[in-house]
Amino acid sequence: MKALGTVFRKIAFASLASANLSFMGRLVAPGLKLLSGEILQRELRAALLDVASAAGLRLSDVEGVLPIAQIDAHINAVHAAQRAAVLAWRNQPEQDRRDADVALVSEQGTIPHVYESLHRLSQNAGEASDLGRALHELALAIYGWQELLTTIGVVLDDPKVLAAAVRRRLLRRAAVGLAVALAVLLGAMMWRTRAAARERIAATLAQNEPCSALSLAPDDVARATPEQRTLVTERQAECERKRAAAELEAQAKERRRAQEAQCRSLATQLEKPVQSLELPASAYLTDEQRALMQRVALGPLEATDYALEKPDFPCDGLGHGPVFDAAFSRALVRDRGWVEAVDLSKRARTLLVVESSKLSVELVNAFAVTVEQEAAKAIRDGSASAITRAQQRCTLGTALGRTAKKFCGAVAKL
Repeated sequence: MKALGTVFRKIAFASLASANLSFMGRLVAPGLKLLSGEILQRELRAALLDVASAAGLRLSDVEGVLPIAQIDAHINAVHAAQRAAVLAWRNQPEQDRRDADVALVSEQGTIPHVYESLHRLSQNAGEASDLGRALHELALAIYGWQELLTTIGVVLDDPKVLAAAVRRRLLRRAAVGLAVALAVLLGAMMWRTRAAARERIAATLAQNEPCSALSLAPDDVARATPEQRTLVTERQAECERKRAAAELEAQAKERRRAQEAQCRSLATQLEKPVQSLELPASAYLTDEQRALMQRVALGPLEATDYALEKPDFPCDGLGHGPVFDAAFSRALVRDRGWVEAVDLSKRARTLLVVESSKLSVELVNAFAVTVEQEAAKAIRDGSASAITRAQQRCTLGTALGRTAKKFCGAVAKL
């Protein structure tokens, strides 16, 4: 038997690869068209037909070992996201279309995946824009579809998976031939044997557990009525789908447990000030998150950190947010960067007021001098944004216990 996973991947990934090449060639509209749910679904069916042909099976035999419900859910997600992305692209100004660009290689020096190219396009468009959000959602949907295709390829690479389907088919054919011969020679006995088999099958099918159909003897299945055989095949396929889905779910849970363990370790380290930080070498942390956690734990913070309303902490949704928030608060009052920071977010200003008792008098005085100078400059320039910024920083200086001086007092009245 041929390497069925290779047969599958050759066709199933064709449009994804072609779309990626289009994006790298700045042909965004043709690339988006190749990612339609209809095209990807046709490719999947063609790939499964080739696998069935190579294995000498029917398409239904191959589909019986696959998580059909997951396939339908993923293709529906891709369909909706692709239509939204195409519409958003059509509404994009012509100049912005010409400026579309993606990286020709990934950070590892290899050709990027198509979902990486989509993510780059969404960043170029601006993640807060309609196009940026649509491309981001499509990138997530295509990532899920590619992961599912990869999983199917791995399943088909296992010769045991389809070998069972081959055996069942051969046994059914042999049982049918034997039934015909025995019908001629032993009519009465065959009738009783067939009736007993059908009773056993009926009793098995009366159970609510689909996998009970796998316990049926092949000879009994061969003697079943056409309706019973159809039900047995459906139950067996359903069981195999459930088992495949359970295996995928178990793998996902294992990955989740590993992530939770690493996140617990990181949170434990950050519960109090540390002299060193051990970051897990895993895919659960991006390079930006690693750098941020290093700065939070060991310092110094960068100027842009003070402008963050919601820092991009790792381990989102795992309950460690309060620990990371507390560590960020410690870092904010630990470093002196907030004095010269170009922009202080509302979050940073609030934390500084809350933790004002921990700030040195020297830093607070230096900040008061800085904001008075900024207020004077804002009044001279007359810029609305500069005045707003000066008002915020003068207000912070007052909240930190420093009386507003001449220019801070003046800017507050504007």
